[in-house]
Amino acid sequence: MRLYYDADSEGLFWDEFNNDPFTQDVTDEPRFRAAAKAQGLIEPKNISEVISVYPNPPATGVANAIISSYKKWERKPADLYPTPVDGTESIIEVLKAMKRPDGTPIKTIWEPACGDGRLARVLEWHGFTVISTDLREYPGYGYGGLDFLTETPGAKWGWDMPEIDAIVSNPPFSLAEEFIRRALTFTPNVVMLLKQTFWNVGGRSKGLWVDHTPDLELKLTWRLAFLKSERGNSPLMDCMWNVWNGDNAKHQWPGSDRQCVTEPLPRKKYPGYGGIGVKPALQVLEGEIDALTKALSGLLE
Repeated sequence: MRLYYDADSEGLFWDEFNNDPFTQDVTDEPRFRAAAKAQGLIEPKNISEVISVYPNPPATGVANAIISSYKKWERKPADLYPTPVDGTESIIEVLKAMKRPDGTPIKTIWEPACGDGRLARVLEWHGFTVISTDLREYPGYGYGGLDFLTETPGAKWGWDMPEIDAIVSNPPFSLAEEFIRRALTFTPNVVMLLKQTFWNVGGRSKGLWVDHTPDLELKLTWRLAFLKSERGNSPLMDCMWNVWNGDNAKHQWPGSDRQCVTEPLPRKKYPGYGGIGVKPALQVLEGEIDALTKALSGLLE
């Protein structure tokens, strides 16, 4: 395993092999290793020798700029990159066409990495019932403090959970495969926002693809400006929605009956409010004040 830095998302992740030209192998950089631990990434026991077929340039340019300001890591805990509303709006028609096992349209959606709620609010605007949770205690929307990979609202909080018709999310880039596998244990209807290079790296085309071939791969025809207010409107990342609806799950691999339909996804304008909103902003502020209070208390002890 090696540690990689993604210049598109400014995120870190451990992977067996990565040949994406927008990523940089930073395994031998102690500062990046420390940043990865600060983000909660578990360092593997076995660190491989250099695997990438691309030369590994020194950590300069964008990467060095990130290191120089540790606050950048703090502002984006748990791979927090809120989904621009046009990205969610463009998948709505697909969601409206998805069915429950009894053939009726899906209604209740779980968004397990809701962040400030920009994805969930679009779903709600279109009439879906959305259960919004997030790993962080103060996500800015929904209910914080739930680890989707190991917990459920019912087990942790005693909720009388309704039947989940679908799980729709923009998962942390570093945990996308884990989110997909976990989501499919709850419902056959799963929709995840991924990088278009997702299936090219990490052996996913032989592992996850074989285990859970998506039914649809909808490639966005524009680039999402995840952090427009901070970095301007010149995004670099090509994204896609991968959709699982249970059709391919009916067929064993290998076999010719499995099909993943790939289509371009045109951009649609969201008719509602696309900003963060006052309530989510206040909840994030509450979390920052709470974290500062705890930090000050630690210094005084």
